[in-house]
Order: sequence, then C-alpha cells, then structure tokens
Amino acid sequence: MASLKRLSNKQDSVVSVVPPVSDGDIEDRKKHYGILDTTKYAKRYNHLLFSPVQFHWNDKTFQIQYNFCTDPFCKWFGRDQERFEKVLNKPSRY
Repeated sequence: MASLKRLSNKQDSVVSVVPPVSDGDIEDRKKHYGILDTTKYAKRYNHLLFSPVQFHWNDKTFQIQYNFCTDPFCKWFGRDQERFEKVLNKPSRY
C-alpha cells in the first residue's frame, strides 16, 4: 500500500524563498504606479521584470530564472540571459 503524504501549508518552513525585490523597491513601485505614465513606469522598472529568484531547500541554494531560451535547437538552450556592454544592436542574449 502506498504511503500517505501530506501537502505543505503556509506555516511549514521547508523552503525559504529570497525575493529579488527589496521592500524599498516595492514601496517605490507603489508610489510611482499612480503617478507615472504606463510607458515611463515600464521603462523605470523593466530591469526588475525577469530577475532570478533564489530559494533554500534542504540546506542547498537553488535559483529559478524564467527568462531563458526554451527552444531545444537554440545554441543557448537553457542558459541564463547575459548582458553585453559594447554591442550596439543586441545588448543581451539568451
């Protein structure tokens, strides 16, 4: 017979998630949300959009990054996004 397993709830501290955005950044975003135009707001906070999230589980640290190439035929498949400083037309790649 299969062993019974339980689902975790909010009180379980099995996984510790480190948010990529600080509390000051969140307050700054809330303040500027109603003030700035939508395009200005998007340009101001676009660097925070795809920042990786770290979490700790079983005394190990893992990182989740959703902004990467998912095409298996791409030569950068599964690699993190990298910024280049002196490239004119393509400042970043997957």
